[in-house]
Amino acid sequence: MPYFEAGRSWGAASSRVCGLIGFVIACLLAQQPAKATLVTFTSLYETAPDGFTSFSSNPSLNNHGQIAFVASGPGGAPRTLYVGTGGPTTTIAALGATFSQLSNSADINDAGNVLFKAQQTSGVQGAYVGNGGPLMTVIDTDGPIAPPFLNDFGVPDLNNVGSVVFRGALDAGGSAMFVGNGGPPVPVFSGTQNGSPTINNANTVAYATSSAVHLWNSGSTTTLISSGAGISSFAGSPDINDSGAVAIAGGIVSGTLAILRVDPFGAATVVADVNGPYAWFDFSPALNNLGTVVFQADLDGGGKGLFTGSDPVADRVIATGDSLFGSQITDFGFSRRGLNDHNQVAFNYWLADGRSGIAVASVLVPEAGTLSIAGWGSIVAGVGLMRWRHRTRRRQIG
Repeated sequence: MPYFEAGRSWGAASSRVCGLIGFVIACLLAQQPAKATLVTFTSLYETAPDGFTSFSSNPSLNNHGQIAFVASGPGGAPRTLYVGTGGPTTTIAALGATFSQLSNSADINDAGNVLFKAQQTSGVQGAYVGNGGPLMTVIDTDGPIAPPFLNDFGVPDLNNVGSVVFRGALDAGGSAMFVGNGGPPVPVFSGTQNGSPTINNANTVAYATSSAVHLWNSGSTTTLISSGAGISSFAGSPDINDSGAVAIAGGIVSGTLAILRVDPFGAATVVADVNGPYAWFDFSPALNNLGTVVFQADLDGGGKGLFTGSDPVADRVIATGDSLFGSQITDFGFSRRGLNDHNQVAFNYWLADGRSGIAVASVLVPEAGTLSIAGWGSIVAGVGLMRWRHRTRRRQIG
């Protein structure tokens, strides 16, 4: 089926005939199913050909095609945080003399700087930034935060101007959220919140409680949206783009779980909910500057996948059981930092034949419907622009 349809020109006719024809065409078009999602897959790194022995979940992807990922090998190398685009890699940090533990996830910005959590061999835990040279310490447990930090309070977030937002337990008790950019981190919020905060390139921080999504910038906090008017609660970690729009999981009418996209003025649109074929959602949807939302969902019929909208067939990026690189996918890992502004989605994959690796899906969504809290909305998606190395495959869904 075509991905785009050319318009048709008409000759002169009476206004009544034109009006009737226009009405009929509009009705026919309204009944057409959503156009298919076109997905191109590229494997960047894999166990067998590239010598890696294992991959941790949740790679991060920037707008220049650089991937930050944690893996063991090749050549017997210990667990290491790498950056690459499908060819030679740069080592950011590795287990050994300095670190005894590395977190599973990292965040890479467009400058190629990578933010990650780790535990030093001395036992000190912290957040660090590097790009292949000396590391910068953002915060560690020698300062105001207390362990455990490595595996608690989610993943810190790094924007393109070098600002970091993170949560941590305090030496004095309780916990707090901080923002830092080279100097002492600034406390932002010390109450209970859901998941991990996120920061955009305007240094606006989004964080959620069960009853609201809040925005912070330069010491000022505002509420983007509160529960009520069809939304009962919010769950998990929000994601914010540069326009100030937010994606988040939440409860809508009758307690139904949904993935929401909230515009910069606080109006919410339902991207997908569990009233149909979806059974459950991961609580960390991704949102890019094109307005595309990518989320992980379990299906009523079994299995799980990554999706961009309410139709698990037309809006599917990848799902367990799909054919991939000559085998069948059995599991995958994805985080909100795996979506870039070219509608490219980075994920780990595990295949039925024993191989595992890191892939990028370039997603074109010509038309994807969403149901607004007050009507119908739409997802506008873009096209992946970069050329990737290694094996590629195209799939039309629908």
